[in-house]
Amino acid sequence: ADFSNSDLSGTDFSGADFSSGRFAGANFCGATLSGTDLSRARMAGANFSGGTLSNAVLDMADISGCCFSSCVMQDCTFSASKGGGAQADGSKIYGCAFHDAD
Repeated sequence: ADFSNSDLSGTDFSGADFSSGRFAGANFCGATLSGTDLSRARMAGANFSGGTLSNAVLDMADISGCCFSSCVMQDCTFSASKGGGAQADGSKIYGCAFHDAD
């Protein structure tokens, strides 16, 4: 599915499988992504500000230029993800794995 540039703010995506989805420039502000699978998703420039990511899987995802400001991220995996230019100012990050991420 292609959700590029979509307004998904405030939505609860707990347990959703968005693997390999397209979310470039999407607005996830204030969204809940608990147990959400975003592996291999293309999310360059997406905005997750104020969101909650818990046990989310972002392995091999393109998160370059994404904004994670003021997020709470707990026990997420970002293995081999591409995150050049991503921001996480003011975020609380607990137990997340960033193996081989750039």
